[in-house]
Amino acid sequence: MTLDVDHKAMEKSFKMVARYLINKTAYISELEDMKVQKVWETNPDIEKVNYSLVLDSNTAINFKFTKKDGYNGKFEVKLDGKKVTPKSIGNNRYQVTASGISAHLLDKPHTITVTTDHGTSTYTASVLSYVYDCLVDPLDRTETCAMGALYEYYKATLAYKNAQ
Repeated sequence: MTLDVDHKAMEKSFKMVARYLINKTAYISELEDMKVQKVWETNPDIEKVNYSLVLDSNTAINFKFTKKDGYNGKFEVKLDGKKVTPKSIGNNRYQVTASGISAHLLDKPHTITVTTDHGTSTYTASVLSYVYDCLVDPLDRTETCAMGALYEYYKATLAYKNAQ
Protein backbone atom coordinates (compact mmCIF):
# COMPACT_ATOMS: atom_id res chain seq x y z
CA MET A 1 0.00 0.00 0.00
CA THR A 2 1.23 3.48 -0.78
CA LEU A 3 0.09 6.82 0.59
CA ASP A 4 -0.45 8.46 -2.79
CA VAL A 5 -2.48 5.56 -4.21
CA ASP A 6 -4.36 3.76 -1.45
CA HIS A 7 -4.68 6.73 0.89
CA LYS A 8 -5.21 9.75 -1.33
CA ALA A 9 -7.58 11.30 1.21
CA MET A 10 -4.95 10.87 3.95
CA GLU A 11 -2.29 12.61 1.84
CA LYS A 12 -4.68 15.54 1.26
CA SER A 13 -5.40 15.71 4.99
CA PHE A 14 -1.72 16.10 5.86
CA LYS A 15 -1.49 19.12 3.56
CA MET A 16 -4.44 20.96 5.11
CA VAL A 17 -2.86 22.82 8.05
CA ALA A 18 -5.92 25.03 8.62
CA ARG A 19 -8.02 21.89 9.13
CA TYR A 20 -6.08 20.97 12.26
CA LEU A 21 -6.36 24.44 13.73
CA ILE A 22 -10.09 24.67 13.01
CA ASN A 23 -10.77 21.18 14.41
CA LYS A 24 -8.67 21.56 17.57
CA THR A 25 -11.70 21.92 19.87
CA ALA A 26 -13.38 18.89 18.28
CA TYR A 27 -10.20 16.81 18.64
CA ILE A 28 -9.96 17.70 22.34
CA SER A 29 -13.58 16.73 22.87
CA GLU A 30 -13.16 13.41 21.01
CA LEU A 31 -9.99 12.59 22.96
CA GLU A 32 -11.30 13.55 26.42
CA ASP A 33 -11.40 9.88 27.49
CA MET A 34 -7.71 9.54 26.65
CA LYS A 35 -6.52 11.71 29.55
CA VAL A 36 -3.55 10.32 31.41
CA GLN A 37 -4.43 8.34 34.50
CA LYS A 38 -1.88 8.71 37.27
CA VAL A 39 -1.72 7.86 40.93
CA TRP A 40 1.64 9.00 42.32
CA GLU A 41 0.52 10.94 45.37
CA THR A 42 0.43 7.78 47.50
CA ASN A 43 4.13 7.04 47.10
CA PRO A 44 6.60 9.45 48.70
CA ASP A 45 9.55 7.56 47.14
CA ILE A 46 8.63 8.78 43.64
CA GLU A 47 8.95 12.53 43.12
CA LYS A 48 8.04 13.12 39.52
CA VAL A 49 6.77 11.34 36.44
CA ASN A 50 6.28 12.42 32.86
CA TYR A 51 6.19 10.85 29.46
CA SER A 52 7.21 11.60 25.91
CA LEU A 53 6.34 10.30 22.50
CA VAL A 54 8.70 8.87 19.89
CA LEU A 55 7.31 9.15 16.37
CA ASP A 56 9.34 7.23 13.85
CA SER A 57 9.15 3.75 12.32
CA ASN A 58 8.91 2.39 15.88
CA THR A 59 6.28 4.51 17.66
CA ALA A 60 6.92 4.46 21.40
CA ILE A 61 6.02 6.06 24.71
CA ASN A 62 8.86 6.85 27.11
CA PHE A 63 7.72 6.90 30.72
CA LYS A 64 10.21 8.83 32.87
CA PHE A 65 10.16 9.01 36.65
CA THR A 66 12.39 10.26 39.45
CA LYS A 67 13.14 8.45 42.69
CA LYS A 68 13.36 10.60 45.79
CA ASP A 69 16.95 11.62 46.47
CA GLY A 70 18.59 9.16 48.84
CA TYR A 71 15.95 6.43 48.50
CA ASN A 72 17.66 3.00 48.29
CA GLY A 73 14.86 0.61 49.27
CA LYS A 74 12.67 -1.74 47.24
CA PHE A 75 12.29 -0.60 43.65
CA GLU A 76 10.30 -2.80 41.25
CA VAL A 77 8.94 -1.60 37.92
CA LYS A 78 6.39 -3.25 35.65
CA LEU A 79 5.26 -2.26 32.17
CA ASP A 80 1.81 -3.57 31.25
CA GLY A 81 2.04 -6.09 34.09
CA LYS A 82 5.47 -7.49 33.16
CA LYS A 83 8.51 -6.84 35.31
CA VAL A 84 11.10 -4.69 33.53
CA THR A 85 14.44 -3.13 34.36
CA PRO A 86 14.19 0.62 33.96
CA LYS A 87 16.99 2.43 32.16
CA SER A 88 18.86 4.93 34.35
CA ILE A 89 18.99 8.34 32.66
CA GLY A 90 20.86 10.11 35.47
CA ASN A 91 20.04 12.12 38.63
CA ASN A 92 17.75 9.42 40.08
CA ARG A 93 15.72 9.47 36.85
CA TYR A 94 14.63 6.30 35.11
CA GLN A 95 12.90 5.45 31.87
CA VAL A 96 10.70 2.60 30.70
CA THR A 97 9.63 2.41 27.06
CA ALA A 98 6.50 0.90 25.52
CA SER A 99 7.61 0.43 21.92
CA GLY A 100 6.40 -0.98 18.64
CA ILE A 101 2.98 0.64 18.87
CA SER A 102 1.00 0.00 15.68
CA ALA A 103 -0.89 2.88 14.07
CA HIS A 104 -4.31 1.33 14.73
CA LEU A 105 -3.40 0.89 18.41
CA LEU A 106 -2.47 4.48 19.23
CA ASP A 107 -5.40 4.50 21.67
CA LYS A 108 -4.18 1.43 23.59
CA PRO A 109 -3.20 2.39 27.13
CA HIS A 110 0.15 1.32 28.57
CA THR A 111 0.70 1.23 32.31
CA ILE A 112 3.81 1.40 34.42
CA THR A 113 3.70 0.49 38.08
CA VAL A 114 6.49 1.34 40.47
CA THR A 115 6.57 -0.46 43.80
CA THR A 116 8.75 0.84 46.63
CA ASP A 117 8.85 0.37 50.39
CA HIS A 118 5.96 2.83 50.76
CA GLY A 119 3.53 1.54 48.16
CA THR A 120 2.77 1.18 44.49
CA SER A 121 2.22 4.01 42.07
CA THR A 122 0.72 3.72 38.61
CA TYR A 123 0.77 5.83 35.48
CA THR A 124 -1.33 4.96 32.44
CA ALA A 125 -1.11 6.67 29.08
CA SER A 126 -1.51 6.02 25.38
CA VAL A 127 -0.15 7.77 22.32
CA LEU A 128 -3.51 9.52 22.07
CA SER A 129 -3.12 10.68 25.68
CA TYR A 130 -0.04 12.53 24.52
CA VAL A 131 -1.96 13.95 21.57
CA TYR A 132 -4.67 15.13 23.95
CA ASP A 133 -2.17 16.79 26.31
CA CYS A 134 -0.46 18.61 23.45
CA LEU A 135 -3.76 19.81 21.99
CA VAL A 136 -4.98 21.10 25.36
CA ASP A 137 -1.77 23.02 26.03
CA PRO A 138 0.24 23.26 22.79
CA LEU A 139 3.69 24.79 22.65
CA ASP A 140 2.85 26.42 19.34
CA ARG A 141 0.82 26.16 16.15
CA THR A 142 3.17 23.57 14.69
CA GLU A 143 2.56 21.20 17.61
CA THR A 144 -1.21 21.63 17.24
CA CYS A 145 -0.96 20.75 13.56
CA ALA A 146 1.32 17.76 14.18
CA MET A 147 -1.00 16.34 16.84
CA GLY A 148 -4.04 16.98 14.65
CA ALA A 149 -2.32 15.16 11.79
CA LEU A 150 -1.43 12.25 14.06
CA TYR A 151 -5.01 11.96 15.27
CA GLU A 152 -6.34 12.10 11.68
CA TYR A 153 -3.77 9.44 10.75
CA TYR A 154 -5.02 7.20 13.56
CA LYS A 155 -8.62 7.61 12.40
CA ALA A 156 -7.59 6.83 8.81
CA THR A 157 -5.78 3.65 9.87
CA LEU A 158 -8.87 2.49 11.74
CA ALA A 159 -11.05 3.17 8.70
CA TYR A 160 -8.59 1.29 6.47
CA LYS A 161 -8.35 -1.65 8.88
CA ASN A 162 -12.14 -1.85 9.24
CA ALA A 163 -12.59 -1.79 5.46
CA GLN A 164 -10.44 -4.89 5.03
